[in-house]
Amino acid sequence: MKTNNEFSTVTPKVKIVISYIISIFGLIFLYFDKSAQSEEVVHYKQSATIFILMAATNIITSVLSGAIPFIGFIGFLINLTLFAYSIIALIRAYKHDEFYEIPIVYDLSQKIFKK
Repeated sequence: MKTNNEFSTVTPKVKIVISYIISIFGLIFLYFDKSAQSEEVVHYKQSATIFILMAATNIITSVLSGAIPFIGFIGFLINLTLFAYSIIALIRAYKHDEFYEIPIVYDLSQKIFKK
């Protein structure tokens, strides 16, 4: 009996777009989509790193917000910048079929996910 991969019915472009819009899906696709090509995996790694950085920023911001003034605003700006970069990467991946290396995030993703 043939087993179906749940992710095989969705096109690679759609999975990349989903992973940049809801970055936790990049982490899910990275570990559970066994049929992903190397071009897709690079996008998944980068979007998963964005998720990790946003979560870490939110945790640090919430811990330090009572002690340091304006830390919440700085955390907001960091998350807004990461979101803007992920939208740029999403557009380039969908419309132009090219990979956009988000500064700092791409290098960090290569260190985190050495797969």
